[in-house]
Amino acid sequence: MPIILSVAKKMAWTTGAMLAVTMAFSLTAITPSGAAVTAKIKQIVKNGPAKNRVDLVILGDGYRAKEMGKFRKDSKAFADYIFKQSPFSEYKRHFNVLRIETPSKQSGASRPSKPRKTVYGAYFWCFEIERLLCIDNDKVTKVLDQNVSYNRRDMVIVLVNDEKYGGSGGPYAVASTNEFSREIAVHEFGHSFGHLDDEYVEEFNCGRYTDPWGFNVTQETKRSKIPWTHWIPKKTQLPTPDDKDRGPGLYEGAFFCAEDWYRPTLDSKMNGLLAPSFGPVNTEQLVRRIYETIRPSDKVKPKEGKVSLAKGETKIFKVQIADKKLGTVQTVWRLNGKLVSTDRKHSVSYSDLNMRNKRLVLSVKDKTPLVILDENGVLNDVFEWKLTDR
Repeated sequence: MPIILSVAKKMAWTTGAMLAVTMAFSLTAITPSGAAVTAKIKQIVKNGPAKNRVDLVILGDGYRAKEMGKFRKDSKAFADYIFKQSPFSEYKRHFNVLRIETPSKQSGASRPSKPRKTVYGAYFWCFEIERLLCIDNDKVTKVLDQNVSYNRRDMVIVLVNDEKYGGSGGPYAVASTNEFSREIAVHEFGHSFGHLDDEYVEEFNCGRYTDPWGFNVTQETKRSKIPWTHWIPKKTQLPTPDDKDRGPGLYEGAFFCAEDWYRPTLDSKMNGLLAPSFGPVNTEQLVRRIYETIRPSDKVKPKEGKVSLAKGETKIFKVQIADKKLGTVQTVWRLNGKLVSTDRKHSVSYSDLNMRNKRLVLSVKDKTPLVILDENGVLNDVFEWKLTDR
């Protein structure tokens, strides 16, 4: 869902922008046809195995072949910006970043009076909204399908080589190279990756959409039924007055409606693009989504299953954490239910097996204060071995 922001007015959203991006899901831009797109893939950030990392893919439109150096710099600048935003900053080692270079015939994005020949057909004035910058989603999908497996493109952004402020959402986030456009992409990642809803008011769209994800917007006013009730202090008034920032509460005005829909904080990046943060409720959901995509640990040795020990033998069991520098990850080893270690590895000797079969269980859990509620246990990894004597 797009956010079109007047930089001078933090909360000034463009009427009709939401409708425009909903329509843009099936958009086919008028772009030049011709030979297959030549793509060059480069992994610019590698923090671990692709199967256990959130993969951010950056594509460029409106960059000529001789401007690929600029695209590389722009890609790095964008990635650096994303990983300065919480919670991506805390969890940056849980991400890999791919860059896909696809040269265009001309620079920039099209305007009604100045069409440009670009690989993804980027153009302003999409659906007659000046700053709504759209692309041909089908062309992006085709390039991705030809070059990147589906499980290696968890987050996708198309950077458009144009200094005019603009961007959009939909299947893929789109942002121009204007420095303020990065915030559009951050907001859109809140939608596409975090499953977060819009918290701003846009009366034109109030009532048009009735099925939110519901992690950060609600119509519930009973404390026990509010999705983020675990964040709201008991003394906080509900609904919460919006005369000042009172922390997590129940603030009226969300999901495009000024009344009867509520958001968790006075402001957030799902409400205003220049908000300093996502806020605690949205941050919690983003961390949960990271762990719905990957596991807290990369691997264990030996593999789970049956392990036999001979008389006099000692076996070392160890775990590789996805981010060994993340201080909130706790490891707990239990042998037949008894706590035996909290280190990243544990040794079991034959003499420990005073009965025929023993169970060694390892729990790896991120106990980050950014997450209070983890109903599905995604922040916790559990491994188990059955130990026997030979």
